Amino acid sequence: MEKESKNLRKSIYRYSVMINNYFKELITAEMIEAGKKLELCGSMKFSYYFILCELYHSNKPLTLTQLASLVSVKLPNISNLVNELIKIGLVEQCQYDTNKRKVTVQLSELGIKYSNLLLPELSKIGKYVYGSDAECEKIYEYYSMLHARHFGKREDR
Repeated sequence: MEKESKNLRKSIYRYSVMINNYFKELITAEMIEAGKKLELCGSMKFSYYFILCELYHSNKPLTLTQLASLVSVKLPNISNLVNELIKIGLVEQCQYDTNKRKVTVQLSELGIKYSNLLLPELSKIGKYVYGSDAECEKIYEYYSMLHARHFGKREDR
């Protein structure tokens, strides 16, 4: 019985890894296509996805520490990824109002255009996965609610 349970857990883990890789590939492909439409220089990486989402849904600039916490990435790594996004032109730095040494980042105008192109395409993936617009909308509402609790009301773009 214990051996069967262990084998089942291994199978579930293997399938979850396969599913994650599948979605990672789908999202990356959509990111690349959106980048081509805007003639972005530089390659689009899946590791940018969560950063862009958090910045898009935030109603204010975020510090690198906040961003690292939100996407569960170590600060040195988030710093490197954000610098890459700045070079591509999707993110811009801004000074923190009260402390000149504290730097915050936000989506640039190009980053907002990119996100507005990308998100509808990703919602199609969500519709495919969840089976309907209604289910996909419920998940988006839940995500928005969690974001609002953390940052306040989301500004529509």
